[in-house]
Amino acid sequence: MKKKYIIIANESVNPSVADSITDYLIKEQKMEVWHWIANAWLAVTDNPGISKEELQKDLILIASRATPWLIVEASGTKDIVGYGNPQQAEWINKHWRTD
Repeated sequence: MKKKYIIIANESVNPSVADSITDYLIKEQKMEVWHWIANAWLAVTDNPGISKEELQKDLILIASRATPWLIVEASGTKDIVGYGNPQQAEWINKHWRTD
């Protein structure tokens, strides 16, 4: 079963740090990532060993301890609504709405 995470960061995260977070999730954690809204990520993995606590620990090292975070594990969740272009919806349909 896929593990799904919603990650939201404070507005103090600048574009350079946001890019580092995206790179970490994709390259180091090998996650599928949706990042079309500033300081918000949807991340999906088949790796059962990744936890929200591990993500928090690593994200603190990337951003800073002073940056407020919210990491929600949303595994099992398929329903999601939003508004955007078809390219944004394509990722959600492929990675979020499937287990």
